[in-house]
Amino acid sequence: AADIFVFTGGADIHPRIYGERILEVTYPNPARDDFELAAYHKIPKEKAKVGICRGAQLLNALNGGKMWQDVNNHGGWHHALHLNVRGIVEKDVVVITSIQHQMMIPTYKAEVLGVAFESTHKIKAGKDIQGTFFTDPEVVWYKEDRAFCFQGHPEFGHKKTTDVFFKLLKHVGIG
Repeated sequence: AADIFVFTGGADIHPRIYGERILEVTYPNPARDDFELAAYHKIPKEKAKVGICRGAQLLNALNGGKMWQDVNNHGGWHHALHLNVRGIVEKDVVVITSIQHQMMIPTYKAEVLGVAFESTHKIKAGKDIQGTFFTDPEVVWYKEDRAFCFQGHPEFGHKKTTDVFFKLLKHVGIG
């Protein structure tokens, strides 16, 4: 059996997964959701799960988190990922890309390992807020579920981002 299960990027996850109604800004793939939900529930609890982009959002939701269904300023490369994990990266800014317009809202069970300060407008069911800059979780760890959520794409070729991705995996005991 596999030691690590990876959930990759793609279409929005359906808000029904985290108990909210769908908004006109959300474009899910229900068939993929159903497939991945079934797969997730077959994974033994002690096995590690890694989510990249959409996969991070799915793992976040399956651990009780919610989602902003639309967040601006995350549609490409940005230099605002601020990681603060003692002994790995100390307040380091790395290049990251989020080709998703959705962002995680983790639960109290999550350890937030990285954030960005990019968005100025967020929408979720019942909320449409604007401000100067919001804190957007980019890297989240759910220890109890062994679920590592990385909003960006370490595979897109920026060496420092890829290095941080693997250092953080090692930090949480995966890899």
